[in-house]
Amino acid sequence: MTTKEIGDFGEGIACDYLEKKNIKIIKRNYHCRAGEIDIIARDGDCLVFCEVKTRKSSEFGAPSEFVDFRKQEKIMKTALYYTM
Repeated sequence: MTTKEIGDFGEGIACDYLEKKNIKIIKRNYHCRAGEIDIIARDGDCLVFCEVKTRKSSEFGAPSEFVDFRKQEKIMKTALYYTM
């Protein structure tokens, strides 16, 4: 499996999970000049911006460890761009 295939697989699982929670998926893999967001969804009146990290194992750490402050800032800028 390629890295892209692993990422797509993880995003599919995340979308299924969100939909089971009655969260509506608006867009997958949103790209703009500010960056990329894996999933944009709507939960009632709230927009939800999701970063999905899929790993074959936790040998190199938990997925959350790979979303550092810099990546969080990039997601926030991309989310602001999306809302404009």
